[in-house]
Amino acid sequence: MLTDHYVEDDRSVVMVDESVLGLSPIATVILEAVPEGTAVSLRAVTDHVVATFGPPDGHESPEDLTKQQVWDLVAHRVLVVVEGDQSPHEPSPQGKVRGVGPARNDPESAVTALRDALRHLRSDGDRRWVAPDSLSPQGLVEAALQHHVVPYLAANLDRLDIPGQARSELEAAAGSATRWRGGAGGRPVCSSDGPSRRRSASSRIQRGGAVGSGL
Repeated sequence: MLTDHYVEDDRSVVMVDESVLGLSPIATVILEAVPEGTAVSLRAVTDHVVATFGPPDGHESPEDLTKQQVWDLVAHRVLVVVEGDQSPHEPSPQGKVRGVGPARNDPESAVTALRDALRHLRSDGDRRWVAPDSLSPQGLVEAALQHHVVPYLAANLDRLDIPGQARSELEAAAGSATRWRGGAGGRPVCSSDGPSRRRSASSRIQRGGAVGSGL
């Protein structure tokens, strides 16, 4: 769980259990939008990010970009997602964010999908593998952990069209996001400089704790 948060200028450092993580400016602003002990909607977090940095330059929506940043923080246990009172999908932090996502699929279906993804990655095809709608982010990650292929999937994310939550969790599990330890420099978690590319608007985000149903 999140035990400490130090802010300097536009960046910050958090301690999660025994790990120290450096946060980018946008990740710092997202955490700021989710005060400890509260559950905040993804829309509210997005509005705060846009008010701070302005709208994104591309065609992607600010909410989608913010959502991916939230998933990165959830994957590192800085934030957690909790069920909303209405529909599914928003984040919740230690601070919490609320959100909804696909239902959990059964392990057999997840393993079948994983094998299909691995066959695709080992082929010479140029297209990205598209995760079936029935596959939940949790199901894919759990299957990858069970079969010890997390590093391989994380190294080939550019060839996978998978939910943002699964992408963030695979990167975190593979150690792809560099951590700052003991004040040493490194690439901060959520390193993009604005809202970046990970459910429905009634779930909420909050700090630390167990992750609920998803965004």
